[in-house]
Amino acid sequence: MASSVSGRKCLTLEQKVLLIKEVEKGGRKKTDIAKEFGIPPSTLSTVLKNKEAVLDGFEKSFSAKTKRNRDYRYPEVEGALLEWLKNARNANLPIHGPALTAKAEALALQMGHNDFKCSNGWLERFKKRHGVTSKSIVGESAAVNRDTIDVWRQHRLQALLEKYADRDVYNLDEAAFFYKMLPNRTFTTPGASSSGGKQSKERVRVLFGANATGEDKLSLLILGKAEKRRCFRNAAIPKECIYRSNKRAWMTAAIFEDYVRLMDRRFRAKNRQLLFVIDNCPSHGKIDNLTAITVEFLPAKTTAVLQPMDQGIIETTRKLYRKALLQRMRAAYDASKRRAESRDTNQKCVQQVLTILGQLFPVTKPDASLGLLRRAEEYGALRRSGVRHLRRSSVRQLGCAVDRARAP
Repeated sequence: MASSVSGRKCLTLEQKVLLIKEVEKGGRKKTDIAKEFGIPPSTLSTVLKNKEAVLDGFEKSFSAKTKRNRDYRYPEVEGALLEWLKNARNANLPIHGPALTAKAEALALQMGHNDFKCSNGWLERFKKRHGVTSKSIVGESAAVNRDTIDVWRQHRLQALLEKYADRDVYNLDEAAFFYKMLPNRTFTTPGASSSGGKQSKERVRVLFGANATGEDKLSLLILGKAEKRRCFRNAAIPKECIYRSNKRAWMTAAIFEDYVRLMDRRFRAKNRQLLFVIDNCPSHGKIDNLTAITVEFLPAKTTAVLQPMDQGIIETTRKLYRKALLQRMRAAYDASKRRAESRDTNQKCVQQVLTILGQLFPVTKPDASLGLLRRAEEYGALRRSGVRHLRRSSVRQLGCAVDRARAP
């Protein structure tokens, strides 16, 4: 009778540790545990025999996906290099390949290994053993003063949130949209050109606002350069948007105050009292004599951590906008209207931005929105599950958004 368990299966270091812990719990036969992990009993015995080596390797921060914990030369050099790398990154020092190579050779000399040579092969094996990867440096959170954040969360924010229900706490943030910029990669056939035109840097600036439950969004404030755009002659500005202009398409204190006072009048008519949490910048000035809205400015240079809109909402909206724009272009191409669509795109781009953003700016279920605003101890992080749900919810709106954008 053939065995249902494979005769050979390589377990990762992480799986071996889980296997050891399962055996140590007791109460189950080892044969049953081996069957659960899909390995023969002999493999389980080998793992348990080498238990100390497995746990030691895992404890020393080897890559959890490593399958064989082989002996290797210069372990003390690797250990020192790994420790140096961790400390350097904790100090926000960028590290690249040549820097690792130079440091490894310097450490080896200090330890008396004059024959050590940090070859490309040695460096690649080092990175694989310890799970060292190259990543893009993104965001500004490393430059944030953590003490300032903790004090503000524990005292100022907590006191404010005691006065307002979740539905009455709103976060506002603004971002630039390069609304004509297309992807810089494409699929193509062998021998075909992949050249493209010069990327347009035309932009608008958009102010987003939504409450902590995610059930309500404020009207999008979109700032362009032209006061009277041709695209608005035959198409009304969507009701979800407010359009304002200045020569540089920048936010100004006057435009910001005008917008907040407009929101104040709207919510005063609904007999509501709200808290607006906004980042601290020169264009967001102090506004007196508001009756329905209290404006709270975030501490300076902390928005990379404290700004909920900056934790995925705006970036997701950017991606969805580009997806809708490309879908619109493909639909026009398939309808054999490429030239006409090109002229229409140049004339109606800003109106198109307003239409698509008005549809795509996420209004999601509470668990996928800015609910973390209420919990000060978790204020600076948007749940990954929430971001995923946000994308799925918004993608379902793409068809409607594109249809409206294409309408005359």
